[in-house]
Amino acid sequence: RGRSPPGASREGRARGQMGSAPFPAGHVIPAGWRARETHRVSGDELVEVFELAGAGKELAIYSEARLKRK
Repeated sequence: RGRSPPGASREGRARGQMGSAPFPAGHVIPAGWRARETHRVSGDELVEVFELAGAGKELAIYSEARLKRK
């Protein structure tokens, strides 16, 4: 099994409600940038939000995906 990055929410994922994790430094993004991916489960829907921030800037939503169970 893979290990969660530092700061990942294990409790939320264990209950299937929400999880958030920062990307490790130097992981496919330029130096000084930050990235965060958040997963949220609500009923039959999974929402995945990916955020990016340039050096010295606040995180902003880059993409959002909604997956709904049939």
